[in-house]
Amino acid sequence: MTARRAMSSSPCRSSFFGKKEFLQAVPSVITTMSLRAPPPAQKAARRAIETAFKDLERTIAPAESRDFSSTTLDDVRKAAIDIERQLAARQSLRNTRRLEPLFKGLEHYAKVIEVLANGTDHLPWIWAPIKLVLKIAADYIDAFERIVRAYSQIADSLRRFQALERSFQGKPEIYPTFAVFYANIIAFHKAAYKFVSRPCTFSLPIPTVSLR
Repeated sequence: MTARRAMSSSPCRSSFFGKKEFLQAVPSVITTMSLRAPPPAQKAARRAIETAFKDLERTIAPAESRDFSSTTLDDVRKAAIDIERQLAARQSLRNTRRLEPLFKGLEHYAKVIEVLANGTDHLPWIWAPIKLVLKIAADYIDAFERIVRAYSQIADSLRRFQALERSFQGKPEIYPTFAVFYANIIAFHKAAYKFVSRPCTFSLPIPTVSLR
């Protein structure tokens, strides 16, 4: 990736302030879903996860994703706090602790989907891209704020995993829904990465995921 432009000198900065384009340029990739799923096929669920994973893997530069497989959720938490401190030092404080509900939701979601990710590197990719996206977006304050808000919305739909984590475990009939969730989270990471990497040509879709 080319060197990041400073916020004050970026010719693309104006693209961050097009609210209409931001909201309407592309449809949401995070769709409304129900936990009611047809009789599952574990192989099909794994295949859906693999497809989503490969799509994001192709999108992010290898040099930027090489540590994803070893990135823990705590690594992402710490990175968010570090970025908050850096922004504060630049007189641009942003409260990244708003992402904590997202991190908690991903933690509980990981426990129910790990059976579908066993033997692969797929699981860390539901949180590792957040660290990268936040680091890139930190150069553009308005973009950073929109990223944090959008990721915070995803947290609202992951809360049920915290409440019903044990109920979901060992329920292969809802594996297809878990796979759809994985694919949609990955798709949003892809959209967020494109937004912060090429702000002149891409608008970030707002997530509208919900559980019923």
